[in-house]
Amino acid sequence: MNFAAIGGAGIGVTIYAAIRPDGKTVMGRIDLAGTCSHRYPSVCFLVVVEPLHSHPALLPKAQRCVLVAVGTVLLSLLALAVVLQPDSRGFGTHERLGLPPCSFRQLTGYRCPSCGMTTAWAHLVRGRIVEAFRDNVGGALLGLVSLMLAPWSLLSGWRGRWLWGVIQPQVVLAVVWLLVAVTLIDWSVRFFLAT
Repeated sequence: MNFAAIGGAGIGVTIYAAIRPDGKTVMGRIDLAGTCSHRYPSVCFLVVVEPLHSHPALLPKAQRCVLVAVGTVLLSLLALAVVLQPDSRGFGTHERLGLPPCSFRQLTGYRCPSCGMTTAWAHLVRGRIVEAFRDNVGGALLGLVSLMLAPWSLLSGWRGRWLWGVIQPQVVLAVVWLLVAVTLIDWSVRFFLAT
């Protein structure tokens, strides 16, 4: 079949899958020009004819690098949480990394707003959701957001196109404020229950 015959102005031909003679399917996107029969004589193709503008432009390189960096950092933090054994007190897991104990707790005897976040992540990656929320509600929510954001960020950066659409700045701001509010409310409840 001659693809040039169906590829008039503003129309592109894209192959999304090809089936080789041995029956194996080759996935991928191949843009063709000219005739298929001359280039790939014994292969059957799943061909989609679509407008050329249907594929959005690639994200700028700097934006792609930031997305990959964010995804890599979040994935690294999640991997670190897998390695750490959660502290039975519900806080203090960060001390296993060689970090000092919480200064606020040492000075006042009370937990600070971020006490238990590392422990919450360590429980969360083990599937212990209830324990994670018991350790620090804001930390558990942040861990859940990170579990979703890490692969989205990595895949969007790697592909150069947004995966499932762009996250609007208003949504990011709302999530950040929600996490801060939940963390402070959780801390306030713990603080007043401890006194």
